[in-house]
Amino acid sequence: MNILSIYPEKIFPVTSGGRQRISSILNRLSQKNSVSALSFTEHYKKECDKKVSNIRYVLKCYTPTWYDMLFRSCIRKIKFDEYILHNDHPFFYPSHTRIIRKYPTDIVLCSHYYTLLSPWITGLFKTTPLILDQQNVESDLFPGTLKAEKFALKHADFVTCCSEEDRRKMIAM
Repeated sequence: MNILSIYPEKIFPVTSGGRQRISSILNRLSQKNSVSALSFTEHYKKECDKKVSNIRYVLKCYTPTWYDMLFRSCIRKIKFDEYILHNDHPFFYPSHTRIIRKYPTDIVLCSHYYTLLSPWITGLFKTTPLILDQQNVESDLFPGTLKAEKFALKHADFVTCCSEEDRRKMIAM
């Protein structure tokens, strides 16, 4: 099975709890599946496409196109970006969806609610299950993200989280 993981920042080296969590999940999945981990960043200038353990790890540096910038300005005018915490992240640029389509995918694993937007826009949700790895309830920390988090929870085929308390909150949303 081909699994595509989408993570909002570089995964390796593992230097935080979130990176440790996704690294453990991907290592376990890669024992019996083909796993590609896709990360985007504007902060690191060095791209990579290499094997880490059994995982194809792809770190893409991202420079927005003129169309991406036009899209972002429209999003700001209609105030949609008020609902999304990391609204300047490359996951919100339309050209990002072309990159996702390049990977053979049977399942998409999205870490954090805002990474689910790109595979949803590409139409992958029609043929490919979307798994949302929502480590915690972000809207508890950032109330302005509630609508976007509800959108992701509604459109994911399966949701994982870290605690029973977060599970109850997500069900209640």
